[in-house]
Amino acid sequence: SKVRWLFVGDPSLDGSKIDVDTKRRVVTLDGKVATEEGRARANELASYPDGVIKVVDKLKVDRD
Repeated sequence: SKVRWLFVGDPSLDGSKIDVDTKRRVVTLDGKVATEEGRARANELASYPDGVIKVVDKLKVDRD
């Protein structure tokens, strides 16, 4: 998906495991990120593609 490609190579998302689901222009992020910074960045990037009207954040911060 367009959203998933935005995550590739972003250093704040290293070690993250993020599932992306897009339905009716709503992007849902689920999975794990290493930091709160990574969580914020994933939400920011997910809102970039044209047509996205909402991002649902189900991400969990897991430092392990």
